Amino acid sequence: MYKNYGPAENSRVHNQPKNSIDIMLAKFFFYCNIPFKIVESIHLKNLIAALNPDYHLPGRKFLSNNLLEKVYEEVVNERKEHLENSDCVLLIDGWKNSAANSKHIVCTVHNADNNRQFFVESYDITGLSENTELLLEIVNKTINLSKELI
Repeated sequence: MYKNYGPAENSRVHNQPKNSIDIMLAKFFFYCNIPFKIVESIHLKNLIAALNPDYHLPGRKFLSNNLLEKVYEEVVNERKEHLENSDCVLLIDGWKNSAANSKHIVCTVHNADNNRQFFVESYDITGLSENTELLLEIVNKTINLSKELI
């Protein structure tokens, strides 16, 4: 059956600072693409109250502004840390969607040192002529964007 882990007072949730829990909650929302309005759901509020009555969920505005900015900065800094002083490869992939009559190019950086990939930019080239000038422009833009990441 279900294992009883004891009362909530013994839970680590009570020992976590609010800011730390807010960041974990924000990452859950962002990485799982959960709409911000869900943070106002009575069902989520009831769940959180059962887990830790002392914790109060952040509002939708705080989640979408303050916490999004904090997590974004954390991700950018982590990416810089992984890319600094390491060998990287720029990967460019393109595809056509005949049904939608669209063409796209996506550029990523692959860090061979720690086997991590990072999205750099995507380009909608629908209606543009696929030639060396266009590809050279995309490569140069992407290289410059990649340098800004570091």
